[in-house]
Amino acid sequence: AKGMSGPGELRGWGVLEAHLNTLTRMQSEQDYASKAFRSGVPSGLIRVKDPDLQEGTDEDPPGTYTAKGIKKKWRSDVLTGEPAVLSELIDYEPIAWTPKDAQMVEARQLSLTDIANCYNLDAYWLNAPSTSMTYQNVQTASMQLSRFTLGPWITALEAQFSRLLVRGQDARFNRDSILRDDTATRYGNYKTGLDGGWLTLPEVRAAEG
Repeated sequence: AKGMSGPGELRGWGVLEAHLNTLTRMQSEQDYASKAFRSGVPSGLIRVKDPDLQEGTDEDPPGTYTAKGIKKKWRSDVLTGEPAVLSELIDYEPIAWTPKDAQMVEARQLSLTDIANCYNLDAYWLNAPSTSMTYQNVQTASMQLSRFTLGPWITALEAQFSRLLVRGQDARFNRDSILRDDTATRYGNYKTGLDGGWLTLPEVRAAEG
């Protein structure tokens, strides 16, 4: 948009600036998610009702009736999948993630959608949340990838490569590997071409390698 500060000046965000802002936010989410298990909130609370319980030392073996020993025993049982045995003097209370931490999963899924938007990709390719694709198969998805995602970049590169060639020659990318149909569809198209007379058997063999 044209700005109000000076004649001809613009205000707003460019495409690259908007994408860089998105990537910066995603990096912040990544840093926060990596520290989610080190946020100071324990996984659970072991409440011992014995008033004479001692803190113990780090050398106490698991199972020792001290705070250190009980914690080691509980941790080893969790890691090995063993059932926990608690006495009447010990209660365990699991502590779940805060709602803020739980929403991080949804934020990470939104980040995948942001990446797809940055590169003009269909969310299907990044396993990001997307709408129903009932009437779209792999072939149509590949056509969209070639036309809308790779197309602008391929066109620019083809133009630059063509400038390096002699006059009258153009460079073109071979997109057959992206747009290649499944075997049954290819064979059906070959049969149609052979029956119509505009395709020969050697050409079919060459196309199939």
